Amino acid sequence: MKKVCIIDGTVGQKLDYQKVLQSYDSKYDITYFKLEEMNIHSCVGCWDCWLKTPGICLIKDDQEDILKAYIESDEIIFISNVKTGFITSTLKITLDRLIPVVLPYIRNYKGEMHHYQRYDHSPNLHVLLNSRDVSKEVILLIKDYFNRVVLNMVSTFESFTQSEDEGGIKDVLSHC
Repeated sequence: MKKVCIIDGTVGQKLDYQKVLQSYDSKYDITYFKLEEMNIHSCVGCWDCWLKTPGICLIKDDQEDILKAYIESDEIIFISNVKTGFITSTLKITLDRLIPVVLPYIRNYKGEMHHYQRYDHSPNLHVLLNSRDVSKEVILLIKDYFNRVVLNMVSTFESFTQSEDEGGIKDVLSHC
């Protein structure tokens, strides 16, 4: 059974993805995180996760559960609404804190400098953007940002979906 980790970084929305996800329980092993309800601190840039405790962040908060699920998953779905022209700060903090999944060593990849992956397995990444009245420029900026995240996480960008309601999760799961 495919392991899917959903990292819901929406803020201030009353969308109930868990209700929709119940119908997928027999098809996927789903782990769901609602970041707005979790205790996750910003990265302090200490590099301990690279040098002192490889792969383990020094900050002890709910991000530890997300890191574990990330490493064990086949597919990762990031969900965000648009705040001030970008993804939510809640999701951005979590993405910054995923740095322990790569090594501090740098390689030349397609003429750019990128990290080596730490683990043998890297999940496929999907993005679900809950957006209303968002300009094409903002959508392209966010999509480009996730293209860069995928490169740095040594992963594959499988889908980018826009939706205004809970139904968008069905579209994303069809790509898993």
